[in-house]
Amino acid sequence: TNPYYRPILDLYYRAVYYVFGANPHVYHFLNIAIHIINGLFVYFLMMLIGLARPLFLVIAALFLAHPVQTEAVACIAGISNLSSALFFLLAMAAFLQPSRRTGVKILTVSLCYLLAVMCKEQAIVLPVVLLWFILLGIPRKGKELLDDGIKTLIGLVVVAVGYFVWRQTLFGGAWAG
Repeated sequence: TNPYYRPILDLYYRAVYYVFGANPHVYHFLNIAIHIINGLFVYFLMMLIGLARPLFLVIAALFLAHPVQTEAVACIAGISNLSSALFFLLAMAAFLQPSRRTGVKILTVSLCYLLAVMCKEQAIVLPVVLLWFILLGIPRKGKELLDDGIKTLIGLVVVAVGYFVWRQTLFGGAWAG
């Protein structure tokens, strides 16, 4: 049996095949398009974090052009990395975006997190990354960040536990990924 549980990728492959057939050029084009969107999100995150303006473009360009990205972009199966990164970056952007509606923020970040994990299991580390942001006070300091951040982290822990329980239900002892 395959211990991977990536239902978002199954839906993606089925939808692309249904619309475009088995044309490999379409799959490659979509990988490139998602990679460019991820680069735009990296640029946007740099603004939210509050880095110096000239660094935005440099960091986003480095993300887009770095050789470590080659396999994910060039290989059709690399969509798992690209789609997981997309939802991971969306979750980070939602987390860092100032909001007066904490419940909506928690729901948005949690949904993006669940989608990222359902694309590739390595996205499970998002709560650790966001905890690091909270401890560093990025992008803003104070009680508001701490309160929103802790509530959001609790929501993410609930999602992670639910994900692991769901995997255990589906696969029994197959935890490899």
